Amino acid sequence: MHLVAWPDGSLTDTGQAWLLATWQKLCNKWSRDKVKVMGFHVAEPNHDGCPHWHMLLWCDPQHVESMRKRWLKDCGDDPGADKHRSKTILMEAGGATG
Repeated sequence: MHLVAWPDGSLTDTGQAWLLATWQKLCNKWSRDKVKVMGFHVAEPNHDGCPHWHMLLWCDPQHVESMRKRWLKDCGDDPGADKHRSKTILMEAGGATG
């Protein structure tokens, strides 16, 4: 893995560690609340080596907002976080993912 050092000294693997920790917190919350979620995620590096995830999840739509709030809980006021950190696209019956 190619690691890039940021000006603050952190490495790109710090981003993957944050994604994993945030995902685990969300899974723990769903488990406590007995929320059923199925799907998968894929990690992909940006051009600078910083990771981002793509997820394909099936759950009751009422749980989408709690997921979004979890991803924005840490540094949700960063520029572009609200627009880019968590995008939700509802699946349509008969569509590619539906």
